[in-house]
Amino acid sequence: MQSKAGTLNHSKRAKNDEFYTLYRDVADELSLYKEQFRGRRILCPCDRDDSPFVKFLASHADNYGLKSITASGFDSSSMKGVKFQDIDYGEYDLVITNPPFSLFRKFIQTMFGNKLKFLVIGPANAMTYKDIFVHVMKNEMWLGHHHHLTGFALPDGTILPKNDALVRYCCWYTNLDVSCRHDRINLTEEYDPKLNPTYCNYDGIDVKKTAKIPYNYSGNMGVPVTFMQKYNPDQFEIIGSSQMFTSEVPVALRGKIQSGRFYIQTHDGCFQRLFDRIVIRNKMVCHNVDDSY
Repeated sequence: MQSKAGTLNHSKRAKNDEFYTLYRDVADELSLYKEQFRGRRILCPCDRDDSPFVKFLASHADNYGLKSITASGFDSSSMKGVKFQDIDYGEYDLVITNPPFSLFRKFIQTMFGNKLKFLVIGPANAMTYKDIFVHVMKNEMWLGHHHHLTGFALPDGTILPKNDALVRYCCWYTNLDVSCRHDRINLTEEYDPKLNPTYCNYDGIDVKKTAKIPYNYSGNMGVPVTFMQKYNPDQFEIIGSSQMFTSEVPVALRGKIQSGRFYIQTHDGCFQRLFDRIVIRNKMVCHNVDDSY
């Protein structure tokens, strides 16, 4: 039997998962896909007819040349609607919504399982989920135009700005073409072994910021997850992530290391555990260059 405290904690988690998207954020993002929406049969599977998604699409249906707009959000209190897992997606070719963050993995699996185009909101750290990252690595999904939302509304109408709580730090994910993915990052930094130390438990160097990626290094580099905001698949190849590549560690760390992260050795001989890293390679650098220096 679940304890009273357990029941309260469950209720709190369920409430914290119930954030509603602001119309402004929907309009800002969706307005950038006008031609890609044309002729589409659009489904909003986690929304009702009064949601910002449906309101925006309905008001632009003729101008955008939409074939249909359907909302089928499931309401657990009234048991009306259809759960997104139970929808027949054969009648649709584009999904636009803000799915429950607790079900984001399952939702993305459903999209790929039904070979659908999608434009959805998800937690920013979903990029580090192994079952999400595999699609990112294969260049099957990526970030949308806006990497931050201005805020969310609670069920009681309260507006919460984007920086009130980490749980609401989120962004757009899609497999529709995004123009900024074709912009190359202007690299100005040279490789420096002091500024770009080699990992203790992986054959690659660390780059603290996307702007600090060396233009003359051809090997594997670990970069922050925020690199995905600038990622151009013609300029860089994604090799994997720190969660995939951690290997044998120094003797001093055995029994203490936490999996899924890279370590570097600091000047005082200590070992520093880093945040999640995406491992990339610069396609524009010739591989006969000696990067060892």
